[in-house]
Amino acid sequence: MNDGLVAPNRIPHPHMSEVKKVYQPVRFHSKDIATGHFEIENRYDFISLEHLDIHYQISVDGNVFATGSLGSMAISPAERYSIHIPLDEIEFQHNKEYLLTLSAVTKNDIPLIGIGYELAWDQFNLTPTSVFKHSDTLTSSVLDVQEDKNNLHINGDFFSISFNRSNGRLDQFVVDNKNLITTGFEPNFWRGLTDNDLGAKVFEWGAVWKYAAQERVLSSLEVDKLSAHKIVITTRFELPTVQSQYILTYSIHANGEIHICIDFIPGEKELPIMMRMGTKLTLPAEYQYIKWFGRGPVETYSDRKGAKVGIYGGTTWEQFHAYPRPQESGNKTDVRWVRLLNRDGFGLEAIAEHDLLNTSAWPFTADELDFVADTDSDSASGLTPMSCKHGIDVQPGNITTWNLDLAQMGTGGQNSWRSLPPEIYQLPAQRYHYGFYVRPVRTNQQEII
Repeated sequence: MNDGLVAPNRIPHPHMSEVKKVYQPVRFHSKDIATGHFEIENRYDFISLEHLDIHYQISVDGNVFATGSLGSMAISPAERYSIHIPLDEIEFQHNKEYLLTLSAVTKNDIPLIGIGYELAWDQFNLTPTSVFKHSDTLTSSVLDVQEDKNNLHINGDFFSISFNRSNGRLDQFVVDNKNLITTGFEPNFWRGLTDNDLGAKVFEWGAVWKYAAQERVLSSLEVDKLSAHKIVITTRFELPTVQSQYILTYSIHANGEIHICIDFIPGEKELPIMMRMGTKLTLPAEYQYIKWFGRGPVETYSDRKGAKVGIYGGTTWEQFHAYPRPQESGNKTDVRWVRLLNRDGFGLEAIAEHDLLNTSAWPFTADELDFVADTDSDSASGLTPMSCKHGIDVQPGNITTWNLDLAQMGTGGQNSWRSLPPEIYQLPAQRYHYGFYVRPVRTNQQEII
C-alpha cells in the first residue's frame, strides 16, 4: 500500500503537497474581492504570526503581473485580521484571467525550514476564468475536401487532416509536411488502478469501462461543409459493452484550429461509476515536453487540488511518479491550456472551452499502468490484491500518450479496503458533454519548459 507520504528512497509522494495544504497553519479568506479586502486566519493554538511575512502576487493569464509584501502581523492564536490589497490600482483587461495569491512565508532563518519558506497560501479569482473563442475574422484560406472509399481528407493552406472511414478515427494531422499524431482521438473511461481502486475491487465491478472504448463500433461518419472556411465531421460510436453512445464532433477551421466536442450518452443499462470521462490520442515520442496553465507542478485530482494555478512545464517523463506499483499518475486539474512540444518548440496545443480540462501525458502507452495480479502471493492484510509489476518497471517508450479529459474519479477512499471516494468525487454513468480546441503551435525554444 502507498498510505505513506514518503517512498522508501525518501522521495515524497505527490500527495505530500495535499497534506501540507490541508495542514497549513494560516488561511486567507475573501471579504470583498472587488475592493481588495481579505482576512488572515491564525490556525495556531499557542503562537502568533509574528514569525511570518505576508506576501501577495497578482498574475494575468498565468504570468506574474505584480507582487508585494504586507510585512508581519501579530495576529493572536485562533484570531482573524483584516488586510487590504491595492487592487484599485489595476486596470483590468477584458477576457483576461487575474489571480491573486496570498502567502505566509518564514521571516527568519528557522531550523530545518530556513528563511522565506512558504508555510501557507490561498488563491482567489479576481476576474472570471477567460473563455477561449475561435476568431471569426474572415480569411482568404479555404478548405478542400477529398473522399475515397477508405479515407476522408481535408486540406488547408498549411495543413491536412485525414479520417479513416472504416473506424472513424482521425489518422493524420499534418502541419508543414509533419504528421503530429500517431493515433487520433478515441474514448477513454479507464485509468491505471490506484491502491484505493484495488481496495475497492474496481477491477471486478468496474472492468466494463476498461473495454468499452476498445470494443466501440462506428455507426456513422457525417461530413457537413458549412462554408469554404469550416467543415464539420461527426463520428458516432456505439459502445456495446455498456450499451451507450459516444459522439466525437470535429469542427475544422481554415486557420488550422479544430473545435472538438465530445458527448457520452448512456442507454438503459444500469452501469457502475466511471473512472474517467475523456479522450486520448498518441503522438510521436519527440513530443516529450509538456507545458500547461492549470494546477501544478505536482499531480492533482478532483479530491487533491492542493497546488497553485499557474504555468508549469517539464518533460512527459517527469510527470510520471513511480509508485511502488504502477498506477494512475501525472494528472493535472483546472487546465486552461496545455501544449505538447518537441525540442524545436513545435507541437499541439489544447485549449479548454467552457469546462476546464484534466490532462496528463506520458512517454509510454496507457496499458503500462494497468494492474496485473500476482496470483501466487497474498498481501499482508489480505484486503487488497498483490501486483506482479513494480513502478520501476515502467520506462519511457517510443510514443507519447496524451489524455484530454472532462473529469476523473477522485483517488482517495474513506479507507483503502472497499471504500470509494465521497460521492462528490465520483463519476456516475450519466450524460456528459465537453469541448476544447486543438491547434498547431510553435513557441520559442526557451519557452518550452
